[in-house]
Amino acid sequence: MGHDAVRATLAALIDGTTPMTSVIHQIAENAEGVVMTERTETLHLPSGPVSLPVMGAFDVKDGLISGWRDYFDASLFKKA
Repeated sequence: MGHDAVRATLAALIDGTTPMTSVIHQIAENAEGVVMTERTETLHLPSGPVSLPVMGAFDVKDGLISGWRDYFDASLFKKA
């Protein structure tokens, strides 16, 4: 995935949504270039903020992100 593809993917996630902030609590990298993050994503909705605990895994090859996976409890959106 190149820079343009990453920009397009992120733009699609951001367009039409409310502001979001991220707080990274932990970050680690293994010898194979997988970077893992433990973070809290907060969506600032008109009804108030909704915070989601997220675990992310990023595959990094040649200094570029080649894979990106986020894991979270989607049922928390229903409570918003």
